[in-house]
Amino acid sequence: MAISTVLDHFRTVMQWATANDAEAQLDMRTFELRLQRQGAGFRLHPMFPARVGGQFVHSQVLTEHAVGFGGWLPYRPYTSRWSTDKLLFKRDAAAQGIRVPTQWKLGEQPDADFILKRSEGSFGYDISGPYQAGTPITDAVQPNLAAGRGQAFPEQFIAGRMAKIWFWGSQPFFAHVQDYPVVQADGVHTAIALAKARIAQDIGAAGLVSDEIVRSTLRFQSIDPDGVPENGRAFWIDFRYGRTFEDRRKSVDVNGLPDLLQSSSFQLNEMGEFAAQILQQTASVPLMCSVDAVVDAEQRLWWLEMNTNSILPHQGYELILSTLFELRADRSTAPS
Repeated sequence: MAISTVLDHFRTVMQWATANDAEAQLDMRTFELRLQRQGAGFRLHPMFPARVGGQFVHSQVLTEHAVGFGGWLPYRPYTSRWSTDKLLFKRDAAAQGIRVPTQWKLGEQPDADFILKRSEGSFGYDISGPYQAGTPITDAVQPNLAAGRGQAFPEQFIAGRMAKIWFWGSQPFFAHVQDYPVVQADGVHTAIALAKARIAQDIGAAGLVSDEIVRSTLRFQSIDPDGVPENGRAFWIDFRYGRTFEDRRKSVDVNGLPDLLQSSSFQLNEMGEFAAQILQQTASVPLMCSVDAVVDAEQRLWWLEMNTNSILPHQGYELILSTLFELRADRSTAPS
């Protein structure tokens, strides 16, 4: 999961302010950041990833539940119909010719590998699977979907690399691409024991791990979770974004956008235009969003959902702040 450190945010804003002869003031009571340059000024609002009730959420206030700093944006959190309803996002994207996985109604039997999910939700929660094509959809295979927001539905499962791409208006500025977390069998320990040992490397896994997902993922690969796989066999244990289960203290986030632009520039551009178009119904100025996707073996992007309250990678400040100060301050009609 792409998380910039507090110093990344401070350092990047400081460098931009210095290079552009701007004044920056931080209110330590609210953590709001005020930037002024040549008579124009903007107030930027903070975001804090937090863990509440065992799950991750975003907060505008620094509370005891906060586990990190998510950056500053020139508006308060907003939502749109397309970020709230995954089915609406996919339907309208597909209508524009944008590649998305196939969806079925809950009463239909998928003819391809699939997962079960709900049309509302975030952070990779309210998902069940993956399941091989032909697996009957019964209450036994959807324990995590008995309750939750929105409509439950099957969706085509596309194996590949996990990706999240950030856009400012129509312009992509950061991409975080992750491989599935892979474990290698040693011929001694059970698959679930090896998976748990890998997960234990991640000090932040408590709000991200799902034993049901791990077991379903193993069964999808024809591996008995409680059996001992053949020595040397490699298998993956999750498919959701942010679940790499690595030591976060050693990880370094690299912007994967340049590589994606080489292989998938048309798809990135068409998604940027689509995202900017639908978000113009919320505000007439650029807004930030992120869009989750899968990168398949042929380097094609399969778009999954839009998020309008994502944390900001610090690499986005140059584009966002420069855009703001090229606009007149009185044109700021972003949601308040």
